[in-house]
Amino acid sequence: MPVGPLIAAIIGVLVFLGGFVLGVVSWIGILVMQAQQKQWAWFTWSLILGILLPIISSIFQLIYLLVIPETPVPGAPGYVPGNQQISPYQPYPPIMQYPPAQPYPPTIQYPSAQQYPLPYPPQE
Repeated sequence: MPVGPLIAAIIGVLVFLGGFVLGVVSWIGILVMQAQQKQWAWFTWSLILGILLPIISSIFQLIYLLVIPETPVPGAPGYVPGNQQISPYQPYPPIMQYPPAQPYPPTIQYPSAQQYPLPYPPQE
């Protein structure tokens, strides 16, 4: 009985099992991350594809990792009139009226052209 093909088969099975375990761990990690970020559409599709079609699930995981940022982008805080609660992004109450207009700085008065001794434009 040849030993070479047997060793190659054992190594192949071990590599396959290692890849399978790593794939399941990454699938569970992505599901946990999606649940924490409340991305329920991605979570649902990852769960369904992971159970029914594991090969397509790995492609779906790759797309998810490339498209979705790791940290969620917070929405812009908004002010709703009548709501006197201050959002955590705004540590001060909103201004309800515009401040009074400030006067413009005084305009600069340039001397007239007759005060200059040289003719304008200078001639050579």
